[in-house]
Amino acid sequence: MNDSNEFPEFRSVGGLLVLDRVSWATRLASYPSRIIRPPAVPLKLEVIIRRYRGIEGEPWPPRKDISSLPPYICEGLANPANYPDVRVYIELCSQEFLSSDLIYCDFLISNEPDIPDYLRTDFSFCGYDCGFYLSEFGHYSALFHEVIFGVNEKLRKFGELLNEHLLLDSRNAVEDLTDLRKRLLDQGVDLEVDDEIHPIGIYGVIK
Repeated sequence: MNDSNEFPEFRSVGGLLVLDRVSWATRLASYPSRIIRPPAVPLKLEVIIRRYRGIEGEPWPPRKDISSLPPYICEGLANPANYPDVRVYIELCSQEFLSSDLIYCDFLISNEPDIPDYLRTDFSFCGYDCGFYLSEFGHYSALFHEVIFGVNEKLRKFGELLNEHLLLDSRNAVEDLTDLRKRLLDQGVDLEVDDEIHPIGIYGVIK
């Protein structure tokens, strides 16, 4: 992935992410626990995967044509300044995979999510995911795994708040979700604890 020992400033702010959702979802559906666990939203799996715009999926799907490698990646994200190269890459991916998605992940959320000005023409705000994205090998969406496909009824209730992209519209809703998770963890409920769960502002490329 052309990683470097340097840690560019953009990576702590946010970055671009290409995801293959369909082949990843096909593997997901094959897990026995998924087959017997209905989603918290009244939608079929294929509809959920088509509408969900968060961080879950297969990051930077490998193409058969290795001459078309993705642009420089730092811990799973591309610099927004390299958007033209990323756009070429996802167009190539879209020819090979059934569904490739391009999103911008915003980590520096104070009161409102933000995105570089030069991306505003092609991207629109989709909502908030809730989880962590450390790299293409270390990422987790509590919204996807614990709300949409969760087993705890208190967490699944947040499915009623999801928008058309199956994300949360407000920071308050994300904070309510993270607060509930902390209380459940204190009670010994089995939830992901590898890294701190936090809001991630999601911008999706306009389709």
